[in-house]
Amino acid sequence: MKKWHTVLWVVLIALVFGGGIGIWRSKGIDYGVIGKVNDQDILFSTYRQSLSDINNRLQMIRSYAKMYGFSEEMFLKGMLGADSPEDFALNTSIKNALWDGIVNDLHITVGSTLLKQEIVKGMPKEFMDENGFINMEAYQNYLIHMSMTPAEFEDARAREVRRSVINKAIETAAYEPLFLVREHYNAQNSSKSFVVAKLSFDAFMKKTLAESLDEKALDAYFQAHKEAYRTPELKKVYYWIASAKDYADKIVVDDSAIRAFYEKNKSNMFRIAPKVKVRRLVLKIEKGSKKTLDIRNKAEELREQAIAAPENFSSLIKKYSEHESAKDGGALDFFGRGTHEKVFEDAAFGLKNPLDISAVIRTKQGYEIIQLVERQKASEKPLDVVKDQIAKDLHAKKSIQALRSDLETMMHGAKTDIAVLHKFVQQAQFSDQETDWLSSKDVREGDLTGMLAQRAFGKGKRISPFGFFMLKDEYVIYKLGDTKKSDIPALSAIKETVIKDYQNNKAQKKIKEAVMRIKAGVLNQGVALNAQAEQEDATIIETGMITAKDEVKGLEKSLITRLFVLSDKAQVLEHRQGEDYYVAQLVAEGEVKVEGFEKTRTSLLKEGKIRATKDMPAAFIASLHRIAKIEIDKNVLNKTMTTRD
Repeated sequence: MKKWHTVLWVVLIALVFGGGIGIWRSKGIDYGVIGKVNDQDILFSTYRQSLSDINNRLQMIRSYAKMYGFSEEMFLKGMLGADSPEDFALNTSIKNALWDGIVNDLHITVGSTLLKQEIVKGMPKEFMDENGFINMEAYQNYLIHMSMTPAEFEDARAREVRRSVINKAIETAAYEPLFLVREHYNAQNSSKSFVVAKLSFDAFMKKTLAESLDEKALDAYFQAHKEAYRTPELKKVYYWIASAKDYADKIVVDDSAIRAFYEKNKSNMFRIAPKVKVRRLVLKIEKGSKKTLDIRNKAEELREQAIAAPENFSSLIKKYSEHESAKDGGALDFFGRGTHEKVFEDAAFGLKNPLDISAVIRTKQGYEIIQLVERQKASEKPLDVVKDQIAKDLHAKKSIQALRSDLETMMHGAKTDIAVLHKFVQQAQFSDQETDWLSSKDVREGDLTGMLAQRAFGKGKRISPFGFFMLKDEYVIYKLGDTKKSDIPALSAIKETVIKDYQNNKAQKKIKEAVMRIKAGVLNQGVALNAQAEQEDATIIETGMITAKDEVKGLEKSLITRLFVLSDKAQVLEHRQGEDYYVAQLVAEGEVKVEGFEKTRTSLLKEGKIRATKDMPAAFIASLHRIAKIEIDKNVLNKTMTTRD
């Protein structure tokens, strides 16, 4: 990693107890500002990253959506609380700006050492070499794929680390008051009985289907809802796949280029981390043992003996060590950092000379003493070992560069004569391909069809009649094809579909009206719920005395849980499960035993802490959102989106 943007460190306790700490951050690259939250800038780069993330998530769930029968819209609205990927990305950007405002107000600072650790920790394993260092080439390719610069990536990670400090502090400080813990306990352990009326949508649909069709009402329904039947605009895209392999024979990589690359990158790409070989003496500590101090004292005595005669340390190990390596004199072969406990590694790598003895340390094994046997210094892999791989990588890189250069030249000519594009793909013998009809719903990041749709419909990209983009290790040349305009078909053309929707809508109205009559009878006229429900042909379910943890035949668990919000017989609960409706009334209520709460008080308070830890950060940010001054410039956002491709 060539550049780290954040310096200084924060002590979490200072936040918890209200201390102030200074912050400094390099300005970095000037990104477009698409809005403000309490005068805190929302950068286009953060919005773009959020949009890329949600599009990638949508791509992952598409196959599962088809398998289990839920739509993208259901995923967005039900799970993410948004109407579109763009809305989710904007909401996420606003939330992050709120966090950043708190970070700035509290002067939260993150040190360069921690930031380095967090960036490395957040790297996919594929980007790390066998020595635990970042493979710079893989890292750079990843940033190209994500359309991010190193500055953007590192700066974004720094902001995430600072936000996590606030989040962790809120989680640490969160607790659930005793009265809420008691209320939760009472809700879970109180016993109540209910009468529940179930109104089945299928029954109301059956009644609706038995009625004769009113053609005038059907036409009126269609006129009121005809936009729902509008067909989307559809487009086809012609495309050609251009691979760097097609240029492989044209590229030559000489020894001087290989050596220059090696000399430039040997300290990071080809570095071999230092390693140590040690002996270890372990005195184990059993869980719950009361002899910890005695064992520690014994370890200190053995250390003094080892210091007095370090050459005899292996004999001490064979006699006293309780580790499986004792029979071999505690020998542990060469290892680097990241393979053992940190405290063990720190002690081992802290030894300078062979036969040096460490202090007594406490590890998961117990108390340990370490002796250095041999140290291997950091080094670089010899050029001869990595020469072939460098040649291969440079060859691939130069092939891509040559291909891109030809593509850019071709595109420049095609701006004045599209025949230049056709001639180029013919001479290169690229295969002609075309998409099926695409709509704006096909737009997504990460796959060929989605990215072609993005070029055709301009979501987040400017619309160009032709162009090219990189996908994985290949370039895709595209040209927009035929278009089918958006249209509302005549009723006669889709009558069967409209009839189904009309009847479905009519049945929904009927069931809602029945629910309202039941509620009105109970609340306004004092009629018993079961008597009123029978007039509507509802199914009556009497639960008997139950707790919120019990199961009742015919009732979903979510409804049983909701029933316990009823605390008075004059109340009525309405619940929707799918297309069916339920109306419930409290019949009787039992008492909660106080001694039960007192016996489990400690564990209940712990459960309350867990609930508060989970809910408090979201509640905190929601409260900030309600009072925030939010300004979004949609014109700037749209302009920024259409000028980046």
